[in-house]
Amino acid sequence: PYNCSVAVIEPDANGKMKKVSSVNVAKPENEDIYYMEIAEMYVKDDILIVIVTCHIFSEESERYYYTYDGMYYYGAYDSKITMAACFDISKKEAPVEKWRFYQDGDYISSRLIGNQFVVLSK
Repeated sequence: PYNCSVAVIEPDANGKMKKVSSVNVAKPENEDIYYMEIAEMYVKDDILIVIVTCHIFSEESERYYYTYDGMYYYGAYDSKITMAACFDISKKEAPVEKWRFYQDGDYISSRLIGNQFVVLSK
């Protein structure tokens, strides 16, 4: 998928979960991304941080077809970037994106230490 989303939910008085809204992490327009997947997320107070691995076709990508059980599938050896997007979820019905950043490489790990956010990719 080209977009990833996170459901914002709240329990009612009886503990039943109710979807209040969705946070959509849209594909950046300037990248040749063919697949995105959420790798991790953090919630602290009214802040949501979503880490996304983005698969990119690049000049160096080797595109190929392969078969499995008689079906043809399309694949690629691709490059990856790691994206992090931060949302203000203080108004649960209308989350707002505060910032977004990208770094080259496949997502390895991350930490939210106090108010500092650290992302490792290779």
